[in-house]
Amino acid sequence: MIEQITSYIENLFKGAFDGQNLSHKIIFTIVILLVTFWLHYIVTKYLVQRATNAKRFTLVLKSIRQFIWFIAIVCILGIWINAANSVIVVALLIVGLVAFSLKNLAMEIVGYFLLMNRRLFKMYDRIEISGHLGDVIKISPLHFKIAERGNYLSTEGATGKIITIPNHVLLEEPITNYSAASHINWYEVDYNLAIDSDWQTAVSICEKALDDYMEDFLSHYSEEQLQRIKAKISLFDGKLDYKVHLLIDKDMAVLSCYFPSDYPKASDVKSELNKRILPLLNAEASIELIGERIHIEMDN
Repeated sequence: MIEQITSYIENLFKGAFDGQNLSHKIIFTIVILLVTFWLHYIVTKYLVQRATNAKRFTLVLKSIRQFIWFIAIVCILGIWINAANSVIVVALLIVGLVAFSLKNLAMEIVGYFLLMNRRLFKMYDRIEISGHLGDVIKISPLHFKIAERGNYLSTEGATGKIITIPNHVLLEEPITNYSAASHINWYEVDYNLAIDSDWQTAVSICEKALDDYMEDFLSHYSEEQLQRIKAKISLFDGKLDYKVHLLIDKDMAVLSCYFPSDYPKASDVKSELNKRILPLLNAEASIELIGERIHIEMDN
């Protein structure tokens, strides 16, 4: 009985490496895959029970899994191909990897030529792509770099981080260019008032502050520059002027001040307008600013 079992196993192993015995090859391939998944499960369970450091656990688990799959693939290749065919398969894999790399390289270069023709953006433009906002500081044949702005900050201030983005992303992701038409974008500052506040007076205060701001803002441009800017923004049905909108949101009135600004100075302009408008609104007894408040009581 033992001799028969031993003989069967020997024939099975011989058949696995016999080019004519397909059934044995399939059986051994399935067995190898089952053993591979079983080892995955055992290793993961063992490491989870003994893990004390998340980073080390992830690194060790990933390395062991890659090693297990490497051994499994080598065994399967040994079953399905002989030594001569192995060389051919490996060569084909290398050629495939090279072709894939060249494809990515070609996409990077196409993206680079788009940049060189200035069809998307140029140096020092402020752009937003793949969820990243920043100023372009470098363009190369394979990637471009932006100095990040905003992100976790409440303003569009610089974070001090440099983000490297491969050129092929330009062919896959939408791009927002804040300076494509001109360096001027539109922004808002909002003020929440109690619903029974004297909103007419509040609007007058905002309009006076914005009148002063616009006078100073326009004085930095020559008449020729203003004509060019107005011609560009007319494409978007825009006017180089401010607006004050009165909106009702639940139990409050919202004054929304809409104004143009050079995009690099937008956060500073918002801050200056708030410093100018808030004291004037607070000084009016008929106007009540509202918002979330936190009351803290301290016992002596």
